[in-house]
Amino acid sequence: MAPRILSRNRQPRHRKGLADERRLCLMPAAVTVFVMDTGFDPDAAKEFPHVRLHAGFNMSRHGSPDDSSDPHGHGTAVARTLLEACGPAPIRLVPVRLLDRRSALWERGRVADALERILRELPEGPTVVCAAFGDGRHLLPDEPDGQPETAERIRELRRRGVAFVAAAGNFYAAARRQRCWGMSWPASCPDAVSVGAAVCGRGEGRRDEADGCVPEAERLGEADGGLLEERLREADGGAAGGWMLEPNSQRAPAAAAVGGTTLFAPAHPPGHTSGAAAFAAGRLAALCSRFPGIGVDEQLALLLAGAEFIADDEGSSHWPLLL
Repeated sequence: MAPRILSRNRQPRHRKGLADERRLCLMPAAVTVFVMDTGFDPDAAKEFPHVRLHAGFNMSRHGSPDDSSDPHGHGTAVARTLLEACGPAPIRLVPVRLLDRRSALWERGRVADALERILRELPEGPTVVCAAFGDGRHLLPDEPDGQPETAERIRELRRRGVAFVAAAGNFYAAARRQRCWGMSWPASCPDAVSVGAAVCGRGEGRRDEADGCVPEAERLGEADGGLLEERLREADGGAAGGWMLEPNSQRAPAAAAVGGTTLFAPAHPPGHTSGAAAFAAGRLAALCSRFPGIGVDEQLALLLAGAEFIADDEGSSHWPLLL
């Protein structure tokens, strides 16, 4: 039998198809980001040309169901930090107005309701959910929190490859009198990606909207009578380049219960663990844009590959530090 000869017309089409597939693999994927907070100022989206603002929804006690505007500013600050951390990754931003105009969560059940809707409307492609708030409790991840539906929906999100990124909480200075370890809810849910806040003793602190980067000691030293400045001086030059846990940042080691605090990050605006969680969510979204289709465990492994570790005061527990 004579060998089969491809025509000139067919061969270029085959090669073009391969080239298109390779190009598609190299193109960053659009990532959908749900920001559960006080809402979002739509004018802020104009600062980010790579962002498409999608219609959000309102599950707070104020306004119409489709009003996702921000009467407080916390949600807009969280979204800004998240979008800055994304870099040029294409983002579809969906604001979920959940907290009231004082940035308070009065009904915990609304979190489960919002997650149910997110699961119901989950789009194709990579997705990240950011919840940079907490309820002020000091819970271990295996401790009953009265909201099993929320934990179940966070678990389902994770099963579908969607990270639920939450702030570990800002009440450690008072809560540690009860016990050493704990986090605010919903970060305490075992399948959440919980984020604590870190500060640095070398003048590197969270980014300030007006002044850029400012030392955290100036922001927080007054709150604990200079204790922070003393600890910063002790930490300077130590492990992780002088970084240390922010004194008010709640935390739980993985050994204390299933799903301890996942990581720590600098306290970007709006500050403390909210800003740290927003930064981590943005970095995760950027990674998902480059590696769509991978699970949350793989996302975290890539995100934290080569990360330094940060220790508590006693040095008995260590967490990865995302910079």
